[in-house]
Amino acid sequence: MKKNFWFAFIFFFVYIFPLFFSFVGIMKWNAWAATGSLIVGIVGWTIFVRFLYKRLFILPNKSWKQALWLQRNGKLVEAEITEVLSRKETSRGSFLTEIKVSFPNLVGTTISTSMEFEDIKPELNRFTKGKKFPLRLNTQKPVEQLPWINGYGEIIQNKLPTRWLFAFSLIYAVVTFIIHYAIFSDGQGWRFVTIFHPWVFTPFLGRLIMGSMGIFMNNMRSFTSSDSSMFELLLHGVKIEGKITKMSQTGIYVNNLPQIMYTISFTDRKGQTHFIDQSKVVLFNEINNYQPGDVQVLYLPSNPTLVELV
Repeated sequence: MKKNFWFAFIFFFVYIFPLFFSFVGIMKWNAWAATGSLIVGIVGWTIFVRFLYKRLFILPNKSWKQALWLQRNGKLVEAEITEVLSRKETSRGSFLTEIKVSFPNLVGTTISTSMEFEDIKPELNRFTKGKKFPLRLNTQKPVEQLPWINGYGEIIQNKLPTRWLFAFSLIYAVVTFIIHYAIFSDGQGWRFVTIFHPWVFTPFLGRLIMGSMGIFMNNMRSFTSSDSSMFELLLHGVKIEGKITKMSQTGIYVNNLPQIMYTISFTDRKGQTHFIDQSKVVLFNEINNYQPGDVQVLYLPSNPTLVELV
């Protein structure tokens, strides 16, 4: 319901709201200025339509092919489900199941993290506590997309439900130009096309809004550089003993939860000692977990500043 609302909201502001400014068509520019504005509009619509094609067709297909490659070529390890975190039924009758699992990473360190799978055969009870399953780990660096994937089962190529926007935008660009031309040309060609005309600024507005809000990522995940770093830590990280040397509250609250600042100290395999400052928003009853004392940390040998408490 929330996704549908935001899609309708964005659709209104990209395709309908600009039409309220169609009255600027009564302004007439000279032939050169109008032609320049027309070229800007054509370039804008070309950029916007190419953006839609990439997001709606190319990227989903690329993600699907990468998933197929990873399932065939990733390093095979055995993962064990230690906890079932959530289970939600989809409209297709399958279940989106979030589980906590442990598995050996690419350097043999046992990792515990959460994963989400779509269980298309819930009657088999494959994703329950204590069950084991094959997991394929991504050996590529850097990890740009999937860090791991279920080692068995068919990978379904999900088609984004918003794919129709590509054809719609093409038709919209042509039809709205024809309508504006019929109403405002007054026998003077496209002199009604100014840089302020909605036909000119609509594609740039659409590219800005849709690009920033990512409404096409229903069935895809857009990974940031911080995600990639965390995946690399989980795949190549090494556990080692360390210490929290100091901890204090920053005085900042996020959603009524306190933010703390703490320093982690550890000596890596090369004998170098590191002091890493980190901040985190925690529950009130978790503050004591970050008191000074011995801890186990996961760090990345190739980048010792990348570290997490285990």
